[in-house]
Amino acid sequence: MTAAATTTGAPPKGVLLDMGMARGVREIFAEHGIDAVHVEDLEMTAATDAEVLELARGRGLAVVTTDTGCATAVARSGALAPSVVTLRLDNPNREGQVAALEGLLSKVQLSELHSCVVILERERFRKRALPALGCRTKPADDPSS
Repeated sequence: MTAAATTTGAPPKGVLLDMGMARGVREIFAEHGIDAVHVEDLEMTAATDAEVLELARGRGLAVVTTDTGCATAVARSGALAPSVVTLRLDNPNREGQVAALEGLLSKVQLSELHSCVVILERERFRKRALPALGCRTKPADDPSS
């Protein structure tokens, strides 16, 4: 996949699991035929949100995270990629993460997670298309600010 394809919102090839995600959730993705890599596997435990997003964009991966900052950063950038799935759970332990992801993956294929932000809760999810209109940050010198 070319760099251009990853910045234009092509369907993701797999998922990148951010630090808040239990390493064991890779199994649920494997059961659905989806490649998943954890940031720990890439020795990126101290990576910033921007570094995680850039890595995902470059590799054509969607980001799965418990950090709302990733989705906010992508929405504000006006970019089409990477797609971000944010888990918002009261108790984000491995079992809770697996259950929420099972629910999502029983309804949505990986190919449908392109150019979007998904907010995943225990028993429901919301999917919003990217670019997120109205969320883009204006430059400081923009006279309409």
